[in-house]
Amino acid sequence: MPDDLRDWMDRYSLARLVLEAIQAATLPSAPATAMRGGNAGIRPHMLLSLLTYCYATGVHGSADIELISTQDPMVRHLCADIYPEAQVLRQFRRRNREAIRTCLAEVLRRAWAIQLSPGAGNPDELPVAIVPDDQFNAPALHAFAAEAEQRINRAVGLDSWTFDD
Repeated sequence: MPDDLRDWMDRYSLARLVLEAIQAATLPSAPATAMRGGNAGIRPHMLLSLLTYCYATGVHGSADIELISTQDPMVRHLCADIYPEAQVLRQFRRRNREAIRTCLAEVLRRAWAIQLSPGAGNPDELPVAIVPDDQFNAPALHAFAAEAEQRINRAVGLDSWTFDD
C-alpha cells in the first residue's frame, strides 16, 4: 500500500472516502475546539477528517499538517478554511486515537478494494461496486487496522519532540 493513497486515486476520490468513513465515526459530542487569537473553532468531525486525510496522504507531523492546511486546497476544504494549530491536532489525536484508527483503516480498506476492482486504473471515477465487506477476512481487516496504527504511530513519533502545555 502506498504511503500516499493519491498514488492510487485523485484527491477528490480520496476525500470522498474519508468523508464517508467519518460519517460512521463515534466521537463525543463536543463543542468546537477553540483556536488561538479568538478565531472560529474547529469541530471534532472536521479534525477527524483532516487527520484521516493527511495520514492517508503521507503527511503525519502535526506541524506539517498545520502548514499544509494553509496551502493545500483539499485540506483547506476539509477544515472549512479554519487553520488548526499543531497543538490542537496533537491533543485531538491523543483523545480520539481509536476513532482516527477506525476511520483510517476503513479508508485504507476501501482504497484497497477499489484497486482490486475492475477499472481501477480509471482516475475519473470510483467504481460503484467495490469488493464487498465479506470478501475481507479477519486477517485482512486486521492488516488495515495495523497499517492505520502504524501511520498514527509515525505521527506520534514525529510529534514526540514537541512539548504541549
